Amino acid sequence: MITIIGGSVAGGYLGSLLNDDVRIIEEHKKIGEPVQCTGIVSNDFKDLIKEKSFIVNKIKNVELNSSNEKLFFKLKKEDFVLDRRGLDKYLVDKAVDNGADLVFGKFLDFNGKVITNQKKYNTDVLVGADGGMSQVAKVSGLYGERKFLVGKQVRCKMKNDGDVYRVFFNIPEFFSWIVPESEDICRIGCASYKNVDVYFNKFLKKFDVKVLENNYGLIPKYGGMRTSKDNVYLVGDAALQIKDLTGGGIVPGLKCAKVLSDCLNNGKDYEKEWRKEIGRNLWMNYKLRRILDKFDSSDWDKFLRLLKQYNVHEFNRDYIKLKDFMNFRLFWFVFRKMIS
Repeated sequence: MITIIGGSVAGGYLGSLLNDDVRIIEEHKKIGEPVQCTGIVSNDFKDLIKEKSFIVNKIKNVELNSSNEKLFFKLKKEDFVLDRRGLDKYLVDKAVDNGADLVFGKFLDFNGKVITNQKKYNTDVLVGADGGMSQVAKVSGLYGERKFLVGKQVRCKMKNDGDVYRVFFNIPEFFSWIVPESEDICRIGCASYKNVDVYFNKFLKKFDVKVLENNYGLIPKYGGMRTSKDNVYLVGDAALQIKDLTGGGIVPGLKCAKVLSDCLNNGKDYEKEWRKEIGRNLWMNYKLRRILDKFDSSDWDKFLRLLKQYNVHEFNRDYIKLKDFMNFRLFWFVFRKMIS
């Protein structure tokens, strides 16, 4: 028996791929609630999930904004905007169709048996797919030192271009965003280590919107720490498998859930296999994010001016390579910030 704590993206997808008896334990009364995600993913998503019913929009262009500069470019491959509730429900339903038993309750502890606020369960393997503040990680000694951004977002009515993802480098150590669902509805948000309400309210006041829904959530930072111990495994946000450049965790979580299913089905080494799959890319994201976190407003202005001389549309945040920075002026600018 494999018990998965968390009926979200990574947990549901994992449950749909396992050959063993599976139990999914979900804390919240409704799958997909509360929404704590912007829901924009790279084109790699379609290689993992073929279903399209929860894709609400396709992003073809990106607009980057600093204090005094703007860079607009067309994506080589379109991004997708997801109905996150729909995605979570679809994946958990697939797991149930695959034979998984879905139960509701709050996971508390593991002492050879899974202890929830409802009852205890026997299990052979425990998987934490329970988010960045993973209780599974805490009780198994895998939690380590973790850092989180605080994200705030509204879903609102606002006229927009419909296929342009707009990013604003107006917050220390991260950014604000406008993600369109359509030409009439978008998601506006930002994230920060502190004072997120101040930054968010200042940003939102710039636009004429009618708020439909409010979302809060923690965005974990990539950790690079161990993600397994004995018969306990972590996956997705619980394992800090996050792209630090954007805070995105959906595609990495899906990829690592697929790797974990193969390891559990075929007796492979999870630590080795997931790092081989995406470890290098997550590390590159982490290193670049640390450099960008040093930028002030004038740095962002200069950075966007340099990017205008560069084929930025070729950049793939899911497969960052050193050659992406083989423009001398761009490399030198980034390198100087790295060592400063």
